[in-house]
Amino acid sequence: MDVTIPVSSLQASSQDFTNHLKSADLFHAEKFPEMRFVSTKFHFADKKVTEVEGNLTLLGKTDPVTLKATKFNCYQSPMLNVAAIS
Repeated sequence: MDVTIPVSSLQASSQDFTNHLKSADLFHAEKFPEMRFVSTKFHFADKKVTEVEGNLTLLGKTDPVTLKATKFNCYQSPMLNVAAIS
């Protein structure tokens, strides 16, 4: 999995909160317009994803993180007749 989050186009519930999130105090969107997560390992239990290990790049620094999956399901899509992920 490779996910890029465009911090520079982030929108929150109010303009003041959006400005605060984008400020140098938090995400510093002007200098670091994106954050990125790249997975390195998936963990499964009973054929379901439970955790995803990977590297998160935020504010120009990359660190390992583990994301816990609590609502992840694979199923057969009746509309497309292909496997889908939710």
